[in-house]
Amino acid sequence: RRVGLTIAALVVVLCLDLATTVLAQNRVQTAVSRSLPGARVHARVGGWPVSAHLGFDQLGSVTMDAEGVSLPTRGREIDVESLHAKAEGVHGVRSGRRFRLDHVEGKVRLTWAELSRQTGANLSLTDDGLVRVQGTVPVLGEDLRGSLQGRLRLDPASQEIQLDAPIGSLDEVQVPPDIITGLVTRLSSRFALPTVPGLTWTAVRSDASGVVLTFTGDQLVFAT
Repeated sequence: RRVGLTIAALVVVLCLDLATTVLAQNRVQTAVSRSLPGARVHARVGGWPVSAHLGFDQLGSVTMDAEGVSLPTRGREIDVESLHAKAEGVHGVRSGRRFRLDHVEGKVRLTWAELSRQTGANLSLTDDGLVRVQGTVPVLGEDLRGSLQGRLRLDPASQEIQLDAPIGSLDEVQVPPDIITGLVTRLSSRFALPTVPGLTWTAVRSDASGVVLTFTGDQLVFAT
């Protein structure tokens, strides 16, 4: 009989914790959706039992996936194809208005089409894994087709992604290294990333679909 009561009590606890988990996930999703209008957000809460964590107005962890996200940067908005993030130590869940994250890390994906729209040049990936930047460059009163190829790298200081040691050409004729500097500037081979207080971009990699940027942050605070 005691075993039966223990099992029944455990079932009740699990059901209550499940209900609390769903409530917490909905609250987080609603709060994030207010911060990212138009985004499709899905959140998963971790740290069992969730009800015990909520008693201290916090969650052990929250994993979030979002699509259709727009992030502001330097007076414009960047359309992010997808965003994945995991936060540990999430405080302020009960109010759902002001959150503090002890630690967060994740990644975002940007398509080549969005990068091309932002830079005003045509960006793509070559067969040998280099990033190609193409555009029109005015030279002595004529518009020539300029092209740069190189590998993407992240500049930690400026939080920009840029071409590393690019090779340049005009109308498919390779140009000397001393001309490449001007060509780089005219083809906008630098791209400023969104700035979020407390968050740092850490790495970039490219593939056929676009680029993936990873980030990390500590003690982030945001209001919804």
